[in-house]
Amino acid sequence: SDFYARYPALPDLAGRTPVGVPDTMWSLDLDHRFSAWLSGRIGYAWVDDYFISLDNARKGGVHGLGNLALTLTPPATPRFSAELVVSNLFDREYDYFFGGATDVNFAVPGVPRQAWIDLRYDF
Repeated sequence: SDFYARYPALPDLAGRTPVGVPDTMWSLDLDHRFSAWLSGRIGYAWVDDYFISLDNARKGGVHGLGNLALTLTPPATPRFSAELVVSNLFDREYDYFFGGATDVNFAVPGVPRQAWIDLRYDF
């Protein structure tokens, strides 16, 4: 098309995979109710390599992360719940890669292990 005639420095992307789109992504979660007021979830999410450069010559970025959540719902106040969440449970180091037309330009570290408490009240 004329787009590439107007911008000859850009590679022709026809038939190429978009940058940052992995070949495969999947996750597996297991939920368990320990009692009427306590439940838990453990999971693993995996992302395959993805193209980093626009010319589809560079791939990278594969990583898998474990996650954990425990939810407490007190019987006396069933509309209230507190959830402890831990992402990147095993504190895996990984990077996100970004590229230009033909090469990797930079990488940023993935998020380290994080933990937080989510408080909810149903109105």
